[in-house]
Amino acid sequence: IDRYRQHRMALAGRGRTDVQVTLDCANGSGGGLGPEIIAATGARVSAHFDTPDGININEGVGALHPDKVRSEVVKTSAQMGIALDGDADRVILIDEHGQVVDVYVSEHRAADDAAAFFRRAIEETGITPRAVTTDRAAAYRPALAGVLPEAEHTAGKLDQQRIERGHGRLV
Repeated sequence: IDRYRQHRMALAGRGRTDVQVTLDCANGSGGGLGPEIIAATGARVSAHFDTPDGININEGVGALHPDKVRSEVVKTSAQMGIALDGDADRVILIDEHGQVVDVYVSEHRAADDAAAFFRRAIEETGITPRAVTTDRAAAYRPALAGVLPEAEHTAGKLDQQRIERGHGRLV
């Protein structure tokens, strides 16, 4: 985690801002590093829902429930809000008026990003997988076809992947 932290802090340090950010950590993993990384940009961060207890992850908060951060942005006159989900792999952005920022990421760009991720994972681990399981995002099929054409690709529903299953209580 130290290497990840150092990398993210270096990226954050490249830009400077002084905006006030309200961060909803969903009582998940983003509460550990999220506020520190965002603060490294110069932003003033007010972190919320950053006390996971192993059961409360995503419970009425985070990207799955952005109303909490929306109201906090308006109440505190923050310039933006960020709502993470429990494992910080999804985000909802809120503008200074408490409105969700609707962003469309093109399928082509997402496929390029997914391909870069797979190439980097192969390079860093030295492992070329024979099988890859992902969710059903459209970007994975073309990315894997270009990077790992021989690999068997299984695209399952989120409920088939134990870790992604609602980010709820781990048993």
